[in-house]
Amino acid sequence: MINIIWSDQAKQTYLENIDYLLKEWTEKEATKFMNVVDKNLFIIKKNPKTFAKIDYRDTRSAVITSQITLFYNR
Repeated sequence: MINIIWSDQAKQTYLENIDYLLKEWTEKEATKFMNVVDKNLFIIKKNPKTFAKIDYRDTRSAVITSQITLFYNR
């Protein structure tokens, strides 16, 4: 398995999304969001080539919700 290192911007955006969900929606929605992110990170750790490659410096993308996409590179 590979190790995932979050950029400062990625950490900040992740926490902002959780804060937004807690303020505007429910704890259930925030938990669901965190679970989907965790599930996708686990998939990336096991097989980094699982998600679609985009046309930018060996970057791939995993859709978390229709509004949020996780971008990563190896």
